Amino acid sequence: MKSRWLVLLSLLILIIIVGKMYENHRVQQLSWLIPDDRETFEYMHFSVGKQSPESGGIYQWSTEDEQVARELLEYLGDFKVKKINEGRYNEDLNQGERFKFEIHHTGRNPIIVHGEETGVHLLVGNYYEIVEGSIDPEWLRVYSDQHGGEA
Repeated sequence: MKSRWLVLLSLLILIIIVGKMYENHRVQQLSWLIPDDRETFEYMHFSVGKQSPESGGIYQWSTEDEQVARELLEYLGDFKVKKINEGRYNEDLNQGERFKFEIHHTGRNPIIVHGEETGVHLLVGNYYEIVEGSIDPEWLRVYSDQHGGEA
């Protein structure tokens, strides 16, 4: 009887591990990964360009208009992504024109997303490859010009 419970417990643990692995590496909508809470939205920062914001060479603007943030999330939300490891992201996908945005909500940590045409990094530590299509850098530039002014 004791060995039967041990076998059942081992099977349950195995099922949980396999399920977690499947969940982490399945193709999913990017919108499922970026929480959107209209009630507690405070502001958003946005940057687009080749350099990182930390080096000071990138254009950045902020807005308190929740509709501006929603427009960006709706555009990005249609992309399908698959989780990958940091090494693959840095080697193969972290090239080209980059963008970054932060969405701040009352009472919780900000949502911080770095990305480029074929991949996104949701801080902290979640890297995704876009598996269908690619993010259009021109769309991001036009979006930035419309809502944040010219660089």
